[in-house]
Amino acid sequence: MDAMKIANSIPMWLACALPVAFVILQAVLFARGAYKSGKKLGLNDKQMKKAIPVTPVLPVMPWVTLAENIPLKVTLQVLAALLFIGSALFLGWKFTQVLQGRHYRSNLAVNLVLSGLAALALFLRYGMTITILAGLYLFFILLFASWSDLTYHEVPDWVWLCLLPIAIMRIPTVGVGSMVLGAFVVLIPQLALAVLPPHRTLGGADMKLSVCSAMILGFSRGVGAYLVGLLAAVIFMSIYNKVKIRCRKVPFALIPFLAGATFAAFLI
Repeated sequence: MDAMKIANSIPMWLACALPVAFVILQAVLFARGAYKSGKKLGLNDKQMKKAIPVTPVLPVMPWVTLAENIPLKVTLQVLAALLFIGSALFLGWKFTQVLQGRHYRSNLAVNLVLSGLAALALFLRYGMTITILAGLYLFFILLFASWSDLTYHEVPDWVWLCLLPIAIMRIPTVGVGSMVLGAFVVLIPQLALAVLPPHRTLGGADMKLSVCSAMILGFSRGVGAYLVGLLAAVIFMSIYNKVKIRCRKVPFALIPFLAGATFAAFLI
């Protein structure tokens, strides 16, 4: 590929779009802070507008020449990607407001970063298809389950019912046999641990998420996501307990690890 093809490729556009969006957001936040400070100092709107010079920065290459070298298909795909990522960021913002209004633990910056990265990964993996909408829906369900587990160490049962439409949509791709087998393989060991002495098992929400994930992802990816999530949780909590000198009997949130592994497997 020559330099222009690389420069106009979709991954390059998307890689540049995120830092540009961040810079624009930073500029808006700084301008808003400066406006509030000006009001406190007693400046009126006319005085503050005069204090904001607008000096456009023009590129070395003329815009006309640049536009002529960009295929229409690439332009439309980039615009679709930006629209999808922007929609995900907006949903992440509203999602945070709803959680905080209902007294869940949540963080706006974390939600926005995760929403943007999830949307970008979905678009790069599946393109502008119906699958990216299902993936974004799955992402926010998993994100809510994670914050719920971090806040109350429990997840409402209606959350798992919300995953049913995705499971139905995945039947032609994954297959009923693979979905049932994956759910069975993940569920049986957990039931055995609960029934057999010393009766150690994961929480009910953890068990439900692992089974639902196995049904959505199928046998290989579902079981793999379950094992990867458990391994990540064990490694993280082992390090965390040593650093914080935390009692091992205190419950910890496992769903964020299972949710992260589930979404990663969805992208594979």
